[in-house]
Amino acid sequence: MKTILYSLPMFWLAAATAVPQAPPPLATPPPDQVARVIARGPHERVWSRTVRELTPSGRVREVEHRFVELATGMHYEQSGEWVESKEVIEDFPGGAIARQGQYRVIFARNLATAGAIDVETPDGKRLAVTFWG
Repeated sequence: MKTILYSLPMFWLAAATAVPQAPPPLATPPPDQVARVIARGPHERVWSRTVRELTPSGRVREVEHRFVELATGMHYEQSGEWVESKEVIEDFPGGAIARQGQYRVIFARNLATAGAIDVETPDGKRLAVTFWG
């Protein structure tokens, strides 16, 4: 019995002084991409962003996140490409013109004249507006 009593404290002393090894540090994922536009249409814009995540095993995986932004008249077609619309009315001799949107509008200097506002629709139709009264 004496041997057991002397070996028990030695066992506990050895267990208490053992230093556990720390797990290896996990790799940090590289920075995420900034969201960018990948597709456009007359009333929408598709955004995409790639996010890098750490898996439980410590590996890095890429996950793509997409969303669609909707708004009426967001883009207009110019030379076969969708360009972002702008709410800009430019001055020109004889009136003003808004040409950076889906509807192109020409305003006469004097709105009391016949056909003072000329509107071109996205499908190419022309509308003349005259004010009465």
